Amino acid sequence: MKKLMTAVGIVILVFGLLLASFTFIAFPESKTEAYQVPESTVIVDRFGLEGPSFGVVAPTADWADGFTFRSGDFLNIKVNVTSAQKIDFYVSDGSTSLSSNVGSSPYLSYPNVTMVNIDWIVPKNSNYNFVFSSSGTVSASDVNWQIVKLWNETDYRRVTQNVRLLPFQVIYVGVVVAISGLTIATYGIIIPKNDERLMMLRKRGLLVMSFHCYVGSIRFPS
Repeated sequence: MKKLMTAVGIVILVFGLLLASFTFIAFPESKTEAYQVPESTVIVDRFGLEGPSFGVVAPTADWADGFTFRSGDFLNIKVNVTSAQKIDFYVSDGSTSLSSNVGSSPYLSYPNVTMVNIDWIVPKNSNYNFVFSSSGTVSASDVNWQIVKLWNETDYRRVTQNVRLLPFQVIYVGVVVAISGLTIATYGIIIPKNDERLMMLRKRGLLVMSFHCYVGSIRFPS
């Protein structure tokens, strides 16, 4: 009985230790992973305004230029006035003519500024006018501006990472099983011999009682 209990306890102990140790075993796994690559293109980068109407140096002068963009285009817009004078900067859609300046409701409006640096998401497919208005004496060469279109491209790459053979949470199950096996094996080793003999005597007593009951149930012919 002691040997059987000890053997069972050792088997359970070994199983629990193996279960816990498997959570630390990992093997490399290769897979395809998508990632974003930032891209950009310069729409305009001018040191000074250009065009036939941009050469006038006079108060209340307006300059404008138009570009076509699609809905959702992400733009970075920079304006820098190198002179001491300030300007008004507006962005309106193609429904506003250059002759009427910026219209009643421009998409972007920055009055009385010397520098602008903003990110803007285009609201709809349209031609957009970038209007520069001066209330003082500002020449075309005094205004530098830049428009950069930004977006992300999806690319793919192979990556290798270590994957556990078993989830780390299994270690708790393994520890509980190992402790149970250790307890059973320890009890099997240290169980007193008297208890073992008592268990054997009980078994023998049950056998004797069963035999007497069997003999007493036999009826002999008279």
